[in-house]
Amino acid sequence: MRIGLPSIEVLLPARPAASLRLWLQSTTIIAVLAGYTVLVVLTLSLNRMERRQAHQQLIDRISTALIQRVRSPDQFTPVVTPMLMPGLAVKLLPTGSEFEPRLQWRADGVILESASPLMLRDGQVRSLMLRQDVTDSIAQQNLSLQLLAAAAGASALLTGLLLRPVMTYGLLQPLEALSQQLSSYRSPSAPP
Repeated sequence: MRIGLPSIEVLLPARPAASLRLWLQSTTIIAVLAGYTVLVVLTLSLNRMERRQAHQQLIDRISTALIQRVRSPDQFTPVVTPMLMPGLAVKLLPTGSEFEPRLQWRADGVILESASPLMLRDGQVRSLMLRQDVTDSIAQQNLSLQLLAAAAGASALLTGLLLRPVMTYGLLQPLEALSQQLSSYRSPSAPP
């Protein structure tokens, strides 16, 4: 398609209306899905961060209570047993066994475990290992991701369905009318 003005001529690529509609439709759907992808990545990151923060707070509470009550490794089990809730396991390890929180997938569930240094009242330094069952948290996260995937699919479908008539009546018909108007104009004759 050529649009000519007295001193400027612009050459636009000829793109049939159906091709333009398909191109706009596909890029719009890709943009919708990209937005949902970002949302999924952020959701996963936030869930991971919340789990680790809750785990760290649990470690801090248990460590504080143990530092105040446990004088030697022999007193560890009687003091820690009443503090444990279902889904928690605590163990005293030798020094140097520390590691950052990590997820372990097992047949019976998902465990978040870590080991951090703990100084007992008698001056001995040990590692406190905390195992926390996060199976329910992971299941909730998976459900949220499934709902987001369903919402992304529904949004892409709805966008595709609604975009076709919008583009036909709001873009293609006015462009065709403009094209017909422009083609009906005659260019002025060149001066002799």
